[in-house]
Amino acid sequence: MKKCVLFTFSLKPADFFISGCRRYNFLVNYSSLVTILNEGSLSAFGGNSRYGMIYEKFGFTPIGSSIESSIHGQSISYEYVLYEDPDLLFVGDRTLAVGGDHSDLSENSVNQETKAYQNDILSI
Repeated sequence: MKKCVLFTFSLKPADFFISGCRRYNFLVNYSSLVTILNEGSLSAFGGNSRYGMIYEKFGFTPIGSSIESSIHGQSISYEYVLYEDPDLLFVGDRTLAVGGDHSDLSENSVNQETKAYQNDILSI
């Protein structure tokens, strides 16, 4: 007769991490923006988007409610990022993810003027 060993997986460490993020983000109240970079073009994602969990679950504060809810995000310019000037900027590099060249957003002169860049809180 074979023995069957059951493994249990606990989500408590993940829950602990998420709740810690939420508490910290509540205290610092940084504005944030989630973007996807694709072939040099930027798309922004708000709280009601497919990346809304970054705001909802982790407690990051979106820059505003002006971003349209869309599957592919709202097309934005680098000047828009500077205008909104988020404290935190999340950037997903789709071009790199599908085998293309890495687009270094930190080399963009407009981006270098943002609080996120100047405070070294640009997450790529």
